[in-house]
Amino acid sequence: MANAKRQRQDESRSLKRQAEELAFKKSAQKRRIQRIALVAGAALLVVVLLTFLTRGNNDSGDSVDASAGSTTTSANGAPLITASPQLKSKPVIVVPATPAPTKLDVKDLVVGTGDTVKVGDTVEVQYSGVVYATKKQFDSSWDRNSPLPVANIGTDQAPVIKGWSQGLVGAKVGSRRQLIIPPEFGYGTEGNSTAGIKGTDTLLFVVDIISTTRGTPATTVAANSTAATTTAP
Repeated sequence: MANAKRQRQDESRSLKRQAEELAFKKSAQKRRIQRIALVAGAALLVVVLLTFLTRGNNDSGDSVDASAGSTTTSANGAPLITASPQLKSKPVIVVPATPAPTKLDVKDLVVGTGDTVKVGDTVEVQYSGVVYATKKQFDSSWDRNSPLPVANIGTDQAPVIKGWSQGLVGAKVGSRRQLIIPPEFGYGTEGNSTAGIKGTDTLLFVVDIISTTRGTPATTVAANSTAATTTAP
């Protein structure tokens, strides 16, 4: 009888210990889960705070949206905002299927957001030019990797053809402007034999406006207001 009673007591103590061990394990597991949840919550809070701070910096205007282009500096040190990734590479010129216009035709293919080119400015550009009828390229600054500065734009002192001098005034920095130039606003009846341009050739240029620097306006090209036809983009 005494042995049976002792055996029951031992079994009872053993079951009690097992129950206590099980309860301890469950408690420890619960504490681990709580610690993991706490760490995860703290990490999430850090991510939210960083996202908020980053967005706040962007809203302040200190950074530039990559999709809209990037802020760089032109060869003459003037600030430049490139309005489109298109301006980072040589344009593919598409000559319209319509007959060549008889007046200077100006069209912005890409509209920039920088300063406006004014009469007398020095403009820095990249460009390509083709003969309208043959679609053959005769010149391109892209091929030389050498932007071209043009002084006294919009005046009779500009060292470029009249179609350029008139057609680039009013463009904004960061723009890609198409100029279709009839002979009278290009090389005239003599043409340009070096470039393979005849006196009857209409020219098509695509010009990227890199920067503009203010100058003192000289004599404005004559008939400026009647020579050009501007086409909306």
